[in-house]
Amino acid sequence: MRRVMTLLAMACLAGLAPTVASGQEITLGIKGGLNVSNLSVDAPEDPDFAFDSQTDFLVGGFAQIGIGSKFAIQPEVFYSQNGAKSQSDDPSIKLNLNYIRVPLLLMARLSSRESPMYPILYVGPQVAFETRCQVAGEQREVSVSFDCDSPQLDDAFQTKK
Repeated sequence: MRRVMTLLAMACLAGLAPTVASGQEITLGIKGGLNVSNLSVDAPEDPDFAFDSQTDFLVGGFAQIGIGSKFAIQPEVFYSQNGAKSQSDDPSIKLNLNYIRVPLLLMARLSSRESPMYPILYVGPQVAFETRCQVAGEQREVSVSFDCDSPQLDDAFQTKK
């Protein structure tokens, strides 16, 4: 937990450091959208077992800190839902993963700002912190739900926190 807090503090400080200089433009905003995730499984005992993609949402905010006329640093924080659902209906299995994502992006405008439309390039690292991992299943109208690290699952869904 201490490692997570240290990483968050470093990301926040990196994003705030340029605000000390005078004359920089800072823009705050919110973002949201759809998140389509897919899962591939290596199951040699059942080669026909596969997952369909799942559509969920993500929502968060950003701060864009200008560096000159063509560059900016853009720290962001998002809540993101991911997952997958089995292709078969009996048993029906659904995997739900939730994350807090913290990207730190460098933004570069590839043309002048005066034009009505201009391309922008974003590059940078992202750190993601798992907030939930849950497996839900249903077979013959009997429903069960477990956390991924539950002993009942025998380490079938191992994720990195």
